[in-house]
Amino acid sequence: TLSPEPPDASHPLLNLSAAAASRLLLTPHTAGVTLGSYKRMIEAALENMARVVRGEKPASIVNGISERR
Repeated sequence: TLSPEPPDASHPLLNLSAAAASRLLLTPHTAGVTLGSYKRMIEAALENMARVVRGEKPASIVNGISERR
């Protein structure tokens, strides 16, 4: 991810030598959003919900809260 996005024309990555630029691939921030990635996110969310319903801890805890309240 570049900051800001889109980068200004003076951004260092847009002013590389030809050799360096030929090895660089810049993509928009949403480059990883694919049908496959959405499918995996939904499957993981559903599996985590099922784990919690069964009284298990979710596989992926992202907010630091791991115990029931």
